[in-house]
Amino acid sequence: MTTKLFRSERQRTRPKALLALSATAALVMTGGPALAGHLPEALALRAGHPEALVLRAGQPSGASGRTVGEARLAGSAQVPAAFRVFQTNMCMWGPDSSGPCFPKGSNAALAKTAEAKRASLVSQIEHWKPDAVTVNEGCSGDIAEVVRRLRKAGYDYTSVDQEAGAADSGHPRPCWSSSARGHSDNAIIARGLDASSRTGGYFEPVAKGSVFQHNRSWLCARVKGVRVCTAHLALADQDTNGKAPGGTLLQLRECAYVRDKLLAPYKAGATVFAGDTNISYRRAKAHCAPTGYWGLHDMETNGKYSGVSGLQHIYYSGGLTRANSCGEMHVVAHTDHKGFLLDLHPVKTPTRGASCTWRDIRRTP
Repeated sequence: MTTKLFRSERQRTRPKALLALSATAALVMTGGPALAGHLPEALALRAGHPEALVLRAGQPSGASGRTVGEARLAGSAQVPAAFRVFQTNMCMWGPDSSGPCFPKGSNAALAKTAEAKRASLVSQIEHWKPDAVTVNEGCSGDIAEVVRRLRKAGYDYTSVDQEAGAADSGHPRPCWSSSARGHSDNAIIARGLDASSRTGGYFEPVAKGSVFQHNRSWLCARVKGVRVCTAHLALADQDTNGKAPGGTLLQLRECAYVRDKLLAPYKAGATVFAGDTNISYRRAKAHCAPTGYWGLHDMETNGKYSGVSGLQHIYYSGGLTRANSCGEMHVVAHTDHKGFLLDLHPVKTPTRGASCTWRDIRRTP
């Protein structure tokens, strides 16, 4: 990455200066017609948006059954004239061999990295003020702390989450360096969140002795009349047999579940999926959007394309449109993923919106 939205640890310790920098000189990628022929995207300056009036959400009940939650998700509510979605993968879990994701080090170094990730996510949300943020590879304690800081700053955000990463112990993967960081999860942080509508689960069976070492999960909840879902799908080569011959590829099964169970039954309303699908731009025709949906692959912010380009997807049902926008990509400090921002608008007649060349995920006939 060559463009940095937040460029130093010192800047992150000064929120007012950071927000001033972001509001006046944040470099973003508009991703419109400049993508034709895979040319480097155009840079643009974007000002902040005033915060919209929101309703205060209740706390997660934890006891509501899936049937009740699904019924609430199917309910109707007034969708705002503009609904902003922000998707990112914060890679919060712990040390990773890839380095940029979560560098290895001492416990003190791990704790410092974890705090930097929390501060980075808070700063992104404070600046862009999305209606819904979908976070993959989060930590339950970190997400709770992010929401606490946002509310302390005067923003009416709440969250729901779904544990992830259960290994053969049958328990979710703990996050490194401190028990206060909780367990690995996928999360939705939002304003106007109806926490009682939350539904979530694992794609694969979770049980002691299970062969699924990195169980992937999904999560949905209603936000301001929009059904919002997220998931973090398996890598393209992960299968039911530990990559040994004869296994069934997990990503294909997970993608089918997203398409047929989470999205297809809700195409008549306002539904959004935003998540890290691990389906790259090299497989531009591969996606998990069902009939009645459009969407976008993410894009690289530096005009260069690699195997990790286009992994983050946003799909939306026929009750929404992206109008003239192809979304924006923002460099998020302390993760090897980007922030994928898209403004959506309610419509009565289904329409895709602007053409975004190879990034288009097209509605099937």
